Amino acid sequence: MTDREWDSKLHIDTCGREDHAQDGDHYAYEPTDYCILERLVQSGYIGRDDHLLDYGCGKGRVSFFLNAVTGCRVTGIDYDEDMIAAARRNLKTCRVRGRTQGSAGGRTGETGGGLGKTAAEKQIRFLEQDAMTYEVTDENRFYFFNPFSEKILRVVLDRIVDAWYALPREMYLFFYYPEDEYVGRLMMTPELAFVDEIDCTDLYEHPNRRERILVFELEGGSE
Repeated sequence: MTDREWDSKLHIDTCGREDHAQDGDHYAYEPTDYCILERLVQSGYIGRDDHLLDYGCGKGRVSFFLNAVTGCRVTGIDYDEDMIAAARRNLKTCRVRGRTQGSAGGRTGETGGGLGKTAAEKQIRFLEQDAMTYEVTDENRFYFFNPFSEKILRVVLDRIVDAWYALPREMYLFFYYPEDEYVGRLMMTPELAFVDEIDCTDLYEHPNRRERILVFELEGGSE
């Protein structure tokens, strides 16, 4: 399906680039193509028991898609109030997937839009917040599509590492279309271990080596 067809299926509007709030440290909103997100899902790193944090969530495409396909919970954060407003509008109309009533232990199912603060916001939430001040709680999956500068990334990585030390658990970080500065910082972070590269070059007519998702894990995170 095309991106617009996926948007229609999920009852959301996430297409289009937005650069009105771009500055030296915060980059323009550009949604990840759905075909990339499909490839991420196929990797098996995200399941319904996971809680994913989407840095620079914009209008919420990553959040809605990964919830709909895997059933995971998602928190999206963005410093741009207009992007968060757009994401919250989508939250009112989206289709969410999660545990619904119907059996002793609950079951996984899809629920229609217009859910307000009931089922939808139990699965997906959007916060207007600076990534450098966000306190990681129980999130164990983290998604980045170059939302901010390497300077901010350093602080964000420190906060993720601190959260692991406070509550050791399996943690995976996903970096789509990573900039060289990001890769350098990741390789210099001793607590991170490179575990996989999800190749996406075949998805486009003109292959680009940066069309990939780098996967890192907090070392010892599953112990």
